[in-house]
Amino acid sequence: MIQSKARYDRLRYRLIPYIYSQAKSTYDTGALFMRPLWMDFPNDPKVANLGTQYLFGPAFLVAPVTEQGQTEKDVYLPAGSDWYNFWTYEKLAGGGAG
Repeated sequence: MIQSKARYDRLRYRLIPYIYSQAKSTYDTGALFMRPLWMDFPNDPKVANLGTQYLFGPAFLVAPVTEQGQTEKDVYLPAGSDWYNFWTYEKLAGGGAG
């Protein structure tokens, strides 16, 4: 448990510059920090009704696990972009499940 907490503490500090720069961009432009996928991928009809995934700034697709005991989740990667698994650095093509 402590090892896992330390992992997420390190992640938090690693993301602070990104979060601050996105907060400044939101202040300057009014653009949403957390936004639905269709805002960045308007040409992909599959993202129109995805209510369980969102973008956290322009760089992170978030698909929260919300069910107790759930250890896996199907995630759709929008077409028109390549994607990278944050933890493994594996490159994935958009337009399918990740």
